[in-house]
Amino acid sequence: MTTEPINPTPDPDSSPSPVVSPPLPWGITCCKCNYELHGLTRESFCPECATPIETSLKSDALIFASPEFLRKLRIGAEMTTWGAFAWVIVAAFAWVLQPVLSSIIEFLTQAPDLDVLAGALIYLIHFATALVLVRGIWLLTIYDERPERTQGKKWIRPTARWVLLISYGIQEFLLVLVLLDPFYFSSFLSIVFIPLIAIAPGWALLLVVVAGYYKRGRVHRLELWSRVAVGSAIASTSLVAIFFFLALMGPLLPGPMLFAAGLGLGLIPLASLALLGLTLLIAFIVFVELGSWINKARIRSEAIRAEVRTDSPFPF
Repeated sequence: MTTEPINPTPDPDSSPSPVVSPPLPWGITCCKCNYELHGLTRESFCPECATPIETSLKSDALIFASPEFLRKLRIGAEMTTWGAFAWVIVAAFAWVLQPVLSSIIEFLTQAPDLDVLAGALIYLIHFATALVLVRGIWLLTIYDERPERTQGKKWIRPTARWVLLISYGIQEFLLVLVLLDPFYFSSFLSIVFIPLIAIAPGWALLLVVVAGYYKRGRVHRLELWSRVAVGSAIASTSLVAIFFFLALMGPLLPGPMLFAAGLGLGLIPLASLALLGLTLLIAFIVFVELGSWINKARIRSEAIRAEVRTDSPFPF
């Protein structure tokens, strides 16, 4: 006679308890209302706005990026800011710097007619500022290591990078032509408008990337400034297109329209430069703030990782 095993009745107290994640460290805030979530678990809800904390942990806030990524991003923002500033200053005041530098060289060497050498030295200085700017653009557009957290179109970063690098390469090439043949000084079209066709859209795309960072950090004022700069960059490019259209179609237009076209050909270059200057001014402010803001995110990221004693990913 076989005796079947008797299964004991399971004790309710011995059933496995649900796994509860560890409490969150300092520095993590709600993605909707910015409430500090320290001490809560990922299964909870924000006490302020009832947003699931799981949503905040899956957000694309920069504090969830690695400190190394944020360090590169901060260096890129700073190099882009000051590289662009120095690049514009040297280019704008080259006509003042060249005779001054030529006079200094002539005084030191007692050799006449050294304008070409002075121009070459100014170009080397300008080229050095361009290298700083290019390096900053490269770092600022590095691939976001958090693909699951990235919002927006992924083509913007590489497009902004290569459009700007190619356009600044064209600009440097044209400056070499200026050194070789002073005739190009009188060609506003070749020195300013051709690079502007590529530079303005490139800055617009780069500012879209920056505006995305500010939007995710709920820095609405700087996000708005970024979008204003995007609009002015696009407007300057549109004026360039109108300029070329009027230049090509002007001889075919009747008298009154030809007068209006001639007036436009005279005013559009000034308006384009004014809009591009506005773009660069706003971009300078936005990028200065970006470097500081990214550095704060890096410090918070390092503090969070030190508290949970991990590098990546976070265990909560």
